[in-house]
Amino acid sequence: MTDQPRVAPAAKWVALLLLAASLHFLSSRILDLFFFLIPLAAAVLVLASTASGPVGNAVALLLLGVGMIHPALTLGRWDLLVLWWGALAGAGLLIVWGQARLKTLELASQDRYEETLETVNALEESVGHLELSGKLLRKRLQRYAALRVVMDALGAQASSLDGLLTSVARQSLSVLDHADVSMVYLVEIPHHDLALRAVFWKSEPPGTIKRKTGDLYDQWAFRQGQPLLVRDVTKDFRFPREAAEGERLTGAILIVPLISAQRVLGLLRVESSAPDAFTPEDLRLLDIVADVSAMAVENVRLYQRTAELAVTDDLTGLAVHRYFHERLEEELARARLRNQPASVLLIDLDRFKCYNDTYGHPAGDKLLRTMAQTLRQCHSSGELLARYGGEEFAVLLSGVDMAEAIRHAELIRATIEAKEIVLRQGKAKLTVSIGVATFPQDGIHRERLLETADRRLYQAKERGRNQVCFG
Repeated sequence: MTDQPRVAPAAKWVALLLLAASLHFLSSRILDLFFFLIPLAAAVLVLASTASGPVGNAVALLLLGVGMIHPALTLGRWDLLVLWWGALAGAGLLIVWGQARLKTLELASQDRYEETLETVNALEESVGHLELSGKLLRKRLQRYAALRVVMDALGAQASSLDGLLTSVARQSLSVLDHADVSMVYLVEIPHHDLALRAVFWKSEPPGTIKRKTGDLYDQWAFRQGQPLLVRDVTKDFRFPREAAEGERLTGAILIVPLISAQRVLGLLRVESSAPDAFTPEDLRLLDIVADVSAMAVENVRLYQRTAELAVTDDLTGLAVHRYFHERLEEELARARLRNQPASVLLIDLDRFKCYNDTYGHPAGDKLLRTMAQTLRQCHSSGELLARYGGEEFAVLLSGVDMAEAIRHAELIRATIEAKEIVLRQGKAKLTVSIGVATFPQDGIHRERLLETADRRLYQAKERGRNQVCFG
């Protein structure tokens, strides 16, 4: 915008047109033309000046009016002088009106320009806010989409606790992709201590995690049962500076308890080597992952307990009759394929009914639990221990021939005989009879092998009990 009146060129052209008309009348009078040209030249100089404004235009018109006086006197044409001055006055009025109108238009234009500029600035600021909001919204949508994937992935881990915990650690980094490492701790029973169960690194790990039971930050979140956000481990006044000094570089920490039924099951922890890497929004997302993970851990444990109950005897904790038959069938198929032996021991407590009748059923239950405990003490890898029914027990020995099976049976018999059991009304001695059968010489099918072992068990009882029968 400029203060130079834009109507001035129009006034100059009007003045020049009037000048041209005067020249037409005066062209035959050289002297009059001379006296006219002097003020004309001055007027042209004033009009041509870049500083010409309202005053300059008025001076130019006055000079043009003065220049017409001498020719009018010479010719005696006062009417021409009056006409000339009238034209100049009209031109002056036109110029004054035009300048005032131009000023008004310039002021209105300036106001509209400023309003438009303010509107544009406001729109640009709004667009900036919308772009920022759009970016934040897209980021949140991406995170919630990743969270949905996490929930589906955790729901798929229905049977394996180790697989579930590894998935929790891995999926936590898919939600918080700016973290470096994720760890999962579980509370170990009965000592109620934290134990590191799963670790997942975003890239090559800088080293092993030596504190398997957690550090000061983990213990705080565990005791308080609350989420913990440490933006910068070197500046957090709640913990001593040495708490962050360890085997790896740590800048920021997020820890969320895994809580189910108001019980802390463990902790979910993520770290970043960069300070201020995490925000309260990150903590909220990790809290959602922790809630889903806690439910998944409880479901897996419930599934495992249910599976154990389906194949485990409540009183002794050994396998049940049905599960023993299934495993025996599988083991015989494997033995046929690999051309290896397999042996079965059927064990019966001697005179168990007398103990029940004399000391009562609680004493009989104690004898059964003692028998199961003894079998576990004599247990070797590759064996399956089962309560076969009542006071009978069974042992499946994979890859064991007859001679080794007999030695194992004798170990069980001798260990039971050496035990002294304290019952309600005194001490008691317990003995067992054992029948041994081996694949393939005593039978190639499950029914035949069990029938042979059962027959030899009763032979042991008929021969006086407290012995092993194998032929």
